[in-house]
Amino acid sequence: MDATLWLLLVAVIGNGLLVGASLDQSIKQLPTRRRLGVVAFSEYSKAGDLGNGIAWYATLGIGAALLTVIAAIVGLTDDPARRPQPPCGWRCC
Repeated sequence: MDATLWLLLVAVIGNGLLVGASLDQSIKQLPTRRRLGVVAFSEYSKAGDLGNGIAWYATLGIGAALLTVIAAIVGLTDDPARRPQPPCGWRCC
């Protein structure tokens, strides 16, 4: 596979991880706040997000954004004439 496709694939995987982390916050953790109460949930959030979570979320967010921008730049500047042609029966390109 060519570099543009690899960059696109890695960017999609990074963004998928970011979506998964956001869904975890929205679906699991926010409803828990109502059951635990504000003070207990605040302590839970501080323990989880300010420990290993801060490095994980920062790396994931910045990394996914950078990969997406790099993949877009490489894809837009790539020479279409250099790409291999699809088989004759394909009408996607």
